[in-house]
Amino acid sequence: METTTSHIYDVTPETVIEHPKAETLVFGMSEIQLERLRWIISPVAILLFGCLGGLAAGSADGNLVKLILIGIPSALTLSMVLSVSPVKYIVYCLTAAVVIDSVIFALHFIN
Repeated sequence: METTTSHIYDVTPETVIEHPKAETLVFGMSEIQLERLRWIISPVAILLFGCLGGLAAGSADGNLVKLILIGIPSALTLSMVLSVSPVKYIVYCLTAAVVIDSVIFALHFIN
């Protein structure tokens, strides 16, 4: 009699076993690999968008539109991290927040 067995994943970096149905995601990593890195991605995300958002907000010169553009993605990323959402959504929100903050910070020096 044949039975199905569950997949067992080895967590060492040298031998990563892929889930057969895992889709490739950002940076060529699957969802399972990203979930394994949750406890590394979460604090780095908070530090990255927090510091970069602060720099961008300081360079916004009191412009309400710029402050809203900085605040919404940062708050969305923080709520994703705190609600323990899937890491792929955290990465998407973090990428949007970093890009927007970087553009606003760079525009400050161009003008």
